[in-house]
Amino acid sequence: VALLDRHLYAFGGASDKQVDIKDAERYDMDSGRWERIGDLPSPSCASAAAAGGYIFVMLWGKQVYRFDPRAGDAGSYTKVGPLPLPEWYGFALAPVGNDIYVFGGSTKGRWTNQA
Repeated sequence: VALLDRHLYAFGGASDKQVDIKDAERYDMDSGRWERIGDLPSPSCASAAAAGGYIFVMLWGKQVYRFDPRAGDAGSYTKVGPLPLPEWYGFALAPVGNDIYVFGGSTKGRWTNQA
């Protein structure tokens, strides 16, 4: 999840029927309502953090995308590049100013201590 401009964003995850889903939603803190936004480019569990007016969505084991919530009603995704570690899963993100720190998780089946 990521917080930007009084909206909480949730990307991907798993459901009872699928291991990875591409759903994305936004919670408006003022209205108290959830609404659907543009689906992820591919189904995945994901971690997200806001920085510099955008939300960076990191699909576990896959890619990094920049989500622009101001691009139309559904927002838009721009591919930034691959994750810095191969087959990286289960990591967490923390925004600090305009930087995002990524830490923990596992890569190639082993826990990592890299950040």
